[in-house]
Amino acid sequence: MHIFNIRNDHEYLESLGFSFSGNCKEVDNYIEFEDENTCSIQCSINGVLGKGNKITIRKNTRLRAEVTLLGSNNLLRLDGETPIDFELGICVLLQGEHNLVHIHKKVTAQDTTFVAQRGSKIVVEEDCMFSYGIILRTTDSHAVIDIMKREITNSPKSIHIGKHVWVCEKVSILKGSNIGSGSILAAGAIVKGNTPRNSIIGGVPATQQRDGVTWHRTQDATQEQIDAQVYAALNY
Repeated sequence: MHIFNIRNDHEYLESLGFSFSGNCKEVDNYIEFEDENTCSIQCSINGVLGKGNKITIRKNTRLRAEVTLLGSNNLLRLDGETPIDFELGICVLLQGEHNLVHIHKKVTAQDTTFVAQRGSKIVVEEDCMFSYGIILRTTDSHAVIDIMKREITNSPKSIHIGKHVWVCEKVSILKGSNIGSGSILAAGAIVKGNTPRNSIIGGVPATQQRDGVTWHRTQDATQEQIDAQVYAALNY
């Protein structure tokens, strides 16, 4: 792995496709590559208010991103191997300390937003597909206070997305969600809590619409592709 300090190496990073605003060039934050020569990068990094943040990018990542870091010791990990003819188009906000967004290999997205706050995690397992207008957030961003107890009642909760999940346009995935592998989240759904694997989830609030399904990126999948996808679905 090749580790670059934004403060010292920003000119080289800009040649790779990064841009920086705020105090990014003044403090010690890091970008780590497995092999930057295999990646396509278009990424703006904004408003770093702390230090020790790291973005880790594995080989064969095609990234279009806007990243805002408002704190210290946060980690954005991108495991790469973006499928041909696709990209990873994301907006990421990490606020506070020790937040994690980990996107495993072969994940694609169009304008999907990830918001993690106060030490929470968003983990997306491999081979997921995100459409546009999607948001995943571990936080409500504002405090709800119990008047009698005088305490905050809505702490952040982490999100986990299983393998090979298809998230359709304008889905909201709320804090504490755990999405089962192989599932499809229908357009416009608002999802919270645990959802079963190999299911279609839809509605407001989202509920299980159908079980025993999986999906393929190709509309006209061949029988061989169908058989391989079914085998994978049975072995997640």
